Amino acid sequence: LALVNTGAFRDDLPTSFLASSETVQKRPGNGTVGPYDLVKGDCPIMMPFGNTIESVDVSSAELYTMAVWAVAGEIPFGSSLAVGLQGQIRGVSVSATMYPNLTVHVTDVSWPDGSPVDRLLTTDRHQMALSSFLSSGGDGCPIPLRPLRKTAIDDATAMCAAIASSNGLIHQE
Repeated sequence: LALVNTGAFRDDLPTSFLASSETVQKRPGNGTVGPYDLVKGDCPIMMPFGNTIESVDVSSAELYTMAVWAVAGEIPFGSSLAVGLQGQIRGVSVSATMYPNLTVHVTDVSWPDGSPVDRLLTTDRHQMALSSFLSSGGDGCPIPLRPLRKTAIDDATAMCAAIASSNGLIHQE
């Protein structure tokens, strides 16, 4: 499971800039649109905040709440924070309905096998990775109050590694 806030992404991939060891330059093309190869420098440009990756064990009920927050920007059964896409979540599927007034209602959160995430189950545990920004409650993220496992891995490095491991190509320069 992984959760990232939408505001963490400050540019598209590949970015519109060419990263090199000396400078960051606009990619050539006089207004042309890629495709460009991804280079190692794209990830820190896209995710420039220097957050680190942390992990926390969450119950199904907490996972459900975090999924609703990510997609609808609100906490189920309670106060509305900000309606709209707050984050992106990996490891579960979220079904939602968007209404003409642009409010979003989550109708289902399910595991990859299609079984529902039990929004009332509090005794199980699932490991979730998230940024240090979210683990500190950034953007109103409903993070559980329990010990986090901190890493020294920054989110941009983790993003490059994830892209490379999923058959994406990351060039050194």
